[in-house]
Amino acid sequence: MGEFDFWDRLKYLLTNPNKFFERVKPERGIGNSLLTLAVVALFASIMKFGMNMLASSGSFGIFDNLLGYTGSTTILASNLLIPLFGSFVFAGAVHLSLMIIKVKGGFDETYKAVAYSLVPTVLLSLIPIVGGLSIIYSLFLTIIGLSQIHGISKGKAVLACLVSTIVLLLMQILITLILLSLFGFKYF
Repeated sequence: MGEFDFWDRLKYLLTNPNKFFERVKPERGIGNSLLTLAVVALFASIMKFGMNMLASSGSFGIFDNLLGYTGSTTILASNLLIPLFGSFVFAGAVHLSLMIIKVKGGFDETYKAVAYSLVPTVLLSLIPIVGGLSIIYSLFLTIIGLSQIHGISKGKAVLACLVSTIVLLLMQILITLILLSLFGFKYF
């Protein structure tokens, strides 16, 4: 099969997801998928940090921004940590959905499909609007990944992704409403 390095992973993930997931299926554990997502998230974080520094350099000067707090370090940290944390949350929800519909396989296989599938969204998040729309492509990749890695039908993979997405969105709305009510916001 030959070496399947980082650049090959990106190329096949973006251009031939079926072949990509076929190649990564034998991987054990979550190490490679987590590392790939972390490297891409770090790259995107640094790029967003740089863009933020350039955007704000007109009024404060780039060195003043580096020495003072402008929120850029928050951007750097959040753009790195949110995809990593989110990958575990979504993979957990998807895996729970898979367990409910009696799909065999471990969490590491589910995580592998989810983490690799998030890579395009993290990369494309650098482009306004396109980044948000790329979530749809990542869901498409997750369906392919779950189908290939768990050896299930695409229908079961769609069901697991759909149920997980709806449950997580409802939880996010509920948490937001609770937090807003704690701060006195009247929404009804």
